[in-house]
Amino acid sequence: GRGRWTMPLHVLKDKTVMKKITLLGAKMVEEIASTNEHTDDRNPQTIFKKFKDQVITMVWDKA
Repeated sequence: GRGRWTMPLHVLKDKTVMKKITLLGAKMVEEIASTNEHTDDRNPQTIFKKFKDQVITMVWDKA
């Protein structure tokens, strides 16, 4: 198979991408912290998955 995806190392040095990832991460943390009641679409696991998917898409577009 294709194996496990990894972020290209040159992306880690791109300050613009890293700033966007940091902002997405902060938004994710706020969303998790503000979730009082866990539902199928509002729980830490699904919020984290959404964050990961956004980061992967952003990195694919950049790479």
